[in-house]
Amino acid sequence: MNQKSPESPTTVNETSLQVHTTGSPPFFSKFDAGNALEAVFQQAGTDLRHLAQTYLTLQIRGVKSPETFRHVTNDLSDFLGFFHNYFRCFDVYKWTPQASKRYIEFLGEKGRKPATIARRLISIRAFGRWLYSHRPDLLPLGDPTAQIKPPVQEAIRPKCLTDRQVKAILDVASQRVSLRESTLPGRKKDRRPRRDRAIIMLLLNGGLRRSEVCELKLDQFQGKKLVDVKCKGNFFRDLFLGQETSNAVQEYLNIERTLDLPCYPDTACIFLPAGGKARRGESKGLSSRSVNLVVKSFLKDANAQLPAEDQLKAEELHPHAFRHTHAYKLIVKSNIAHVQKRLGHKRPDLVVRYAQMPEAEERSLIEEVELN
Repeated sequence: MNQKSPESPTTVNETSLQVHTTGSPPFFSKFDAGNALEAVFQQAGTDLRHLAQTYLTLQIRGVKSPETFRHVTNDLSDFLGFFHNYFRCFDVYKWTPQASKRYIEFLGEKGRKPATIARRLISIRAFGRWLYSHRPDLLPLGDPTAQIKPPVQEAIRPKCLTDRQVKAILDVASQRVSLRESTLPGRKKDRRPRRDRAIIMLLLNGGLRRSEVCELKLDQFQGKKLVDVKCKGNFFRDLFLGQETSNAVQEYLNIERTLDLPCYPDTACIFLPAGGKARRGESKGLSSRSVNLVVKSFLKDANAQLPAEDQLKAEELHPHAFRHTHAYKLIVKSNIAHVQKRLGHKRPDLVVRYAQMPEAEERSLIEEVELN
């Protein structure tokens, strides 16, 4: 291959992977006739952008979760940017295992984390296998991701929070509610402290994913239980909640959600943005980015209550850290099967990543068992 490796990927216009635009292949189920699917491929031609769009429409949109759809769309868009910059075209015949290997190498050169590279490889591999299974004539060298291996993963490190860190965050959450209601001068900029506290407690005590919190509907909350929480892979689970977590959600519903409901009269989402920034009548609830901001807002105040050795770094405090914390606490007192069910994983081996003991606890344990 004589092409020179690109210095940076070409930005692919978002419309290249939109599935709503005029001319996009219509959505067909797996029961549609073969000639209808053939017509869709004829429309896509040999342009890798159009084939990726077809894949997103037929296999991802409406089948996977909105969060998965967004991730896969972004991953394919990044790959297409590299592909165009490398070959100066979108000719599908140029997609070979060698081209996929060059993309993985390029991501490594750009300093992408091994986990990020592995996820992008999963996305393009699923697309490549799907395309080869339906149109092997477009890929004469076979599956374009065959034998491509992800980079060596980083060492598994604990991602859960310590008891001190959790208590500090919960204390700050309660203090913000109190300050918001008080007449004393103090922090008043937390517009929806009850909402933020309820989100933190669901992440921590329910082990929910960020996207699952955003998608929660009113009819799913049944006091001390959440029903039909959608997991990855299109299956559902029910979750029991403790009394304090249930009370926090109910308090938000009774007091703060009603303040924002006039701007979102048609929504069934539990958690709403504050202040009515979206257009009146928009049915969306809180975004994933907003949940990130809610969690990050606790960093400074929580660290102010922690000794230096326990203070959190910015990269350590994110929504998934609460899920790791919840899972670790359950593993200590329960079993892998229960944790798998509660977290909504299809395979028990995926739970192992949550079983990593916090370093402070590990140091203490090793001191106890060390032989003299």
